Amino acid sequence: MASIDAVANFGADPSGVGDSTAALQAALDALATRQTTYTPATATELFIPPGVYRISATLVWGAGASAKVLGAGKWCTKLRWAGPPKRDMLRLVNCRTVSVGCLNLDANGIAVSSMLSLETDTTAFQQGAPQGSPFTSTMNELHDLSFYGSNSMAAGAPRAAVGLRIARGGGQDTHNDYHYFRRLEIELCGSGILITQGQQKGSLFEMCNVNLCDSGVRTQNLAGAFHWLGGFMHTNQADFNLEAVADAVVISHMGSENSGRFIDNPGDSGNGWPLTVIGCRWASDGLVADQRMMRLGKCGPYQIKGNTFGWSDRKKPRIYVYASTPSALELEGNNFDSSDSVDTDPVELRVGSLCKVSKRRNTYRTNGANRTMARRAEEVGDIHYSTTAALPAVAQLPLPNDLGIHRNSADARVYLAFNDAGIVKGVELAVLQPPVVINPGPGGAIPTPMNPGSGDSGYSASTSAVKARVLPKEPSRRVKKEIPSRGAGRKKKKTAK
Repeated sequence: MASIDAVANFGADPSGVGDSTAALQAALDALATRQTTYTPATATELFIPPGVYRISATLVWGAGASAKVLGAGKWCTKLRWAGPPKRDMLRLVNCRTVSVGCLNLDANGIAVSSMLSLETDTTAFQQGAPQGSPFTSTMNELHDLSFYGSNSMAAGAPRAAVGLRIARGGGQDTHNDYHYFRRLEIELCGSGILITQGQQKGSLFEMCNVNLCDSGVRTQNLAGAFHWLGGFMHTNQADFNLEAVADAVVISHMGSENSGRFIDNPGDSGNGWPLTVIGCRWASDGLVADQRMMRLGKCGPYQIKGNTFGWSDRKKPRIYVYASTPSALELEGNNFDSSDSVDTDPVELRVGSLCKVSKRRNTYRTNGANRTMARRAEEVGDIHYSTTAALPAVAQLPLPNDLGIHRNSADARVYLAFNDAGIVKGVELAVLQPPVVINPGPGGAIPTPMNPGSGDSGYSASTSAVKARVLPKEPSRRVKKEIPSRGAGRKKKKTAK
């Protein structure tokens, strides 16, 4: 298959002075479509050399199939908008298994509608086009693209409404799905990514960054499933503004700093759709005034596991659930870290909410004066603690039943160790200097996470500085197996008379 060059073969101007719209459109039209009869001369790759290419009208790549559009790199090949506002820069319509990469899309300080729009348009199919005519967009790849929506960070400066849009064009709502997006960088747009296609299924966003946009990913019109993997966000309103979703959403192993919210789900799709958040780090000094890091609406279930939330200036990040239909929220293995002096529950349920909340093995850190080292275990394995305040006269240790939580800090630490049956085997408290250690019990070994001591005994201690209480030893649950005596249960043989 042949490769074509936008400059050498079609006369595009890489200086940024002349208008390259017509040349680039001719190059796109020369690429293969799903109706192409392939020969060795069929153009399946368009190369756009390094340079700045001035565009004054929307570029449209229609019905592309198994073809590529590649620049020399997202810092080397730039498509710069020079047309009117409220237009799309580049539209991919009904493309299938195509790849676009290594380009820089620059809105040039003009409020365009979108910088790249990935669309399905079924108008021709509905008007009687022959069977097999291209009408769906699926399995496309966008990679190594940069989107610059504005020339200025100043408030009120013109900016692109959307960086990347996944949308339905004319005709009926049909599939626009299973796309692969990797290493995208989107800055200074209204919405970094806008999904308005209800049949958008199973797309993957991998190692993408959205910076200084109002929202990172925004969904509308019962938009479908996607998986966000890795990458980074810094947004003004919400990293994920999920207004309406009809399928599963997974957000995993990403980082975010100084965003207004992490997830905002103000809409109701009318369906139950699962949301899974796992392995993420969300740290914000820009948390909104209501301190609701997540607002979860009327869908679910929600699974939030293995994340770190916090680092907010005098605010405590909370999860607000206002589900009016039966739903479930499961929190497990998360760390809630705050500089707030008030040790409050991170989950806030609206009055009348029908959401059932389950919390397991989470840690809640506060940073205020006169807070208890270990407040209480509201759920299995949960523990609340403060790292900068000294222990008060009496510290009530929490009594989880299946997990030990270990925490070190400069001036206070607590260790809990448990046996397989969930019984506390050892506790060590240390307050400033010197440390105060609870009675090590049998064997004389100091109970620590690595050396909980011998036996299953409960430990307690009382000093002038600290009073602590732990679970007493539970009686053994072992059941003695009864061994029948010899001959028991045997039938006597009948003897002949």
